[in-house]
Amino acid sequence: MLRRLRFLRYAMAFERAFTSDEWAEVASHFHPEATYEMIGSGTEWDRVVRYPQGITAYFKVMLDALDRRFQSRTPGLDGMPRMKDGVFTLPWKARYVSQAGQLTLHGVSRCTFKDGLIYTLSDTMDADECRQWGALIGVVPKSA
Repeated sequence: MLRRLRFLRYAMAFERAFTSDEWAEVASHFHPEATYEMIGSGTEWDRVVRYPQGITAYFKVMLDALDRRFQSRTPGLDGMPRMKDGVFTLPWKARYVSQAGQLTLHGVSRCTFKDGLIYTLSDTMDADECRQWGALIGVVPKSA
């Protein structure tokens, strides 16, 4: 239960940073040797990023290039979070609206903790869904 609460606090800090662009609180949730990996988007954003400052810098650049170009973004759960074999798994969805249309993007976050902080975090997404999502704001996927 404690890990779920820790992840929830991180997710709430992420949403505040999405609005404020202040990333120090988000970085504080990551272990000094943390990694973040984007998987399956079929884009140049699929990669592994290391360390809290690198991870939050990546988040900012990615959000500026993609998410913030939409008129609205509404994140939510797409299933029950669960903990199994030390891995916290959270299915999520986010509804995006642009002038060209709307789409709900789906993904799965997986997270492990070390010393009470996020040690590994990944988001797995569907390449075709990501292509359709990007097309709504005129983004053409580049090879990973």
